[in-house]
Amino acid sequence: MNDPVAPVSRAWGVSWSGIWLGALASVVAVVLFGFVGIAVGAQASGPLNLKHIGFIGLAWAVFAGVLAFAIGGWVSASVAGSVTAESGALHGAGAFLLGIVLLLALGALGAAYVGGWYGAFVPAPSGSTPSAETVRNGALVAAATILFGLMGGVIGGWIASGEGMGWAIATRRWQRD
Repeated sequence: MNDPVAPVSRAWGVSWSGIWLGALASVVAVVLFGFVGIAVGAQASGPLNLKHIGFIGLAWAVFAGVLAFAIGGWVSASVAGSVTAESGALHGAGAFLLGIVLLLALGALGAAYVGGWYGAFVPAPSGSTPSAETVRNGALVAAATILFGLMGGVIGGWIASGEGMGWAIATRRWQRD
């Protein structure tokens, strides 16, 4: 039986320049927001400990991560020239994935001194042992920020595509040419 509205598989044109620039923009934004958080006292420098930074610091860390990856997703989709929501969202997700890898690499090189949720990526310095609560809080904030950051990257890419956001866009099917 021949279904005239069956979805058609299409190759996705990847712009690696867009993904790299979006990832770099995300990393710069994460570090910038980390410094701003430290400057205004909304975030501690070093591992996250809710006793020292409280709920405001937790909320700032998550908000800053989401905003940083939304910026990266927007840059990625804009550089890629994405004109569809799918392409923009996928470029935003690609920038997020590469940005997380870059943050892990920076953390391995000791860049956790700037504080924030990404400080949980780095083991404690030799001679100090963080409490189980500090490790748990850092892991929870990092996990939440990563999950929300992915959403930020996708939404940032979708916004850059210029295509309206709505359920009809998300559920449409491609017609055969």
